[in-house]
Amino acid sequence: MSDATEPNLFVIEFHRFILSDETEPCCFLYMKYFYIAFFLYSTLSFSQSIFENDSILLWSSKRKLEWRDFRSNNKVHEYELAQAVITPSLIVIPRRISSTFDLGKLKVAAVVIKDKSWFKKQDVNIMIHEQGHFDIAEIYARKIRKKWTENLLKNELNLDSVFNIYKDIEDEHWNFQQEYEV
Repeated sequence: MSDATEPNLFVIEFHRFILSDETEPCCFLYMKYFYIAFFLYSTLSFSQSIFENDSILLWSSKRKLEWRDFRSNNKVHEYELAQAVITPSLIVIPRRISSTFDLGKLKVAAVVIKDKSWFKKQDVNIMIHEQGHFDIAEIYARKIRKKWTENLLKNELNLDSVFNIYKDIEDEHWNFQQEYEV
């Protein structure tokens, strides 16, 4: 099937959640299945409008961040001295949606959410630093793709493994982003 006849891409962003030490294990199990159900529902019901309105930038080796990608006017951050903030995210993109939902078709991409990214002053060193955040997101997207492919080849890719791989690597990604900031 050619790309011209493929259905539109559907996008869902997995959001990080934090469980306190007091959280019961059954609560985690409940959240896990909630995420899986939400993922399947969202995949079938959200459209590609996030791409059509130019609100995100997909990572590409041919396209670096530009000042015009920082569109938020809300220049508040927990680190008061921040001169710029980008919002890098990892999103899952199924290429085709069907009733059988072939997990082998899942893709993950690093993106920047333009409307949540801002800068206070244009400076080449700030841009280099923010591009570093975006590049880190791409590294972790590649880690997820690699692990999903390995599990697919071993015939071990299922909803649980998709969720667990994503969550584990996204946790690593978040931790590394924080270390990069220091």
